[in-house]
Amino acid sequence: MPLEIHIQALDIANLEARMQAMARPAYSAVAGRARGGRPAILFVPTRKHARLTALDLLTYAAADGQPRRFLQARRPALPPLGTADFPQACSEGGGSESRRARSPAS
Repeated sequence: MPLEIHIQALDIANLEARMQAMARPAYSAVAGRARGGRPAILFVPTRKHARLTALDLLTYAAADGQPRRFLQARRPALPPLGTADFPQACSEGGGSESRRARSPAS
């Protein structure tokens, strides 16, 4: 699969303010590039921001009248993992997962 990279940034020093300001542009970019079932990935700095961004994307999709816009799996195939927000986000087509890398000594 060909890889396309699109980088968008804002000149806002405060991390929380920057994340809030990027929510709508991120939704527009993902919605525009993920048409026809094409995959898209957003990178965020923390697990907390992954959950918040997934919920923001789902909120914008619902506001556009397409609450299941990002859903690519059937309901029985969805894993019941993570926090209380994770199953809801997965059921709507968004998800977040973070895994820590283990050092060879552990």
